[in-house]
Amino acid sequence: MLTAARLGTITAAPSASSEFAHVLATHGRTFAFATRFLPRRVRGEVTALYAFCRFLDDLVDEGGPAEHAQAAEWREWLAAGGPAPETVFEHAIGDLLQRVPGLREVLVELADALLADARPRSFRTEAELDAFCRGVAGTVGVAMALLLGVREPPALAAADALGRAMQRTNILRDIGEDLRRGRCYIPRETLSSYGLTIADLDPERLRGVRRSSFEAMLAREAATARALYRRGLRGIAYLPTDCRFGITAAAYAYRAILDEVLRLGAGVLVGRAATSALGKLRCAARAWWDLRFGEVR
Repeated sequence: MLTAARLGTITAAPSASSEFAHVLATHGRTFAFATRFLPRRVRGEVTALYAFCRFLDDLVDEGGPAEHAQAAEWREWLAAGGPAPETVFEHAIGDLLQRVPGLREVLVELADALLADARPRSFRTEAELDAFCRGVAGTVGVAMALLLGVREPPALAAADALGRAMQRTNILRDIGEDLRRGRCYIPRETLSSYGLTIADLDPERLRGVRRSSFEAMLAREAATARALYRRGLRGIAYLPTDCRFGITAAAYAYRAILDEVLRLGAGVLVGRAATSALGKLRCAARAWWDLRFGEVR
């Protein structure tokens, strides 16, 4: 976790850039892999923006009242400007806020959504879950698109869809870990439609018919995420030409996590689905081929 205390030890731009890259490599390995294919002119800014979004997420997700209060301070800084709680992000992100139209408003929306998620919660409907995914991840997709110079409404809608697809992937990948922390992001209506309750999502109880129902539910949720990936990938054509490969590779590699989720089935409650290094390379190769000779989909 990139804590406030750790931020206080970063005093120069080079060390800040190194710390941001470390956050990306540690907490966003799939995205870190894909950023290697982005042009140098945007790679540092993309990394800083990811680190800031991750920092806010960690303050809320892993911290206590003091960290939540600090996240609220960052939210106010995003909304109103003025001195930042720490100077490192004030320099790195403050510059982007000045240069990138619309970025401030999107990051305020992100901070609001993260702060709303500070308490363990559950969702009743898929619509509620989708609104949550928009707040905590669709915003990040839009922020990245704005940073890359995209302004067209269809492109920003696609970026939002791609962010929501990745968040839904996270939810399926981390379902077991979240349950152990007292959280369940699968809507109650969705569970009920498969004859399940949150209490049933216990590896010791999930046997026989319940196991089959759970795995059918995973397949449905994965299909919802895949549909969002398809919508998100329609926005690739709006990106600068030299940015298309990196973003397509990121989407393909992240989408591949869904294959691992379905392979694990009920095992996802005790294990964590991940794409191997070789799998990521295959996704990058396919992204390159589709961009050059085929169709991104």
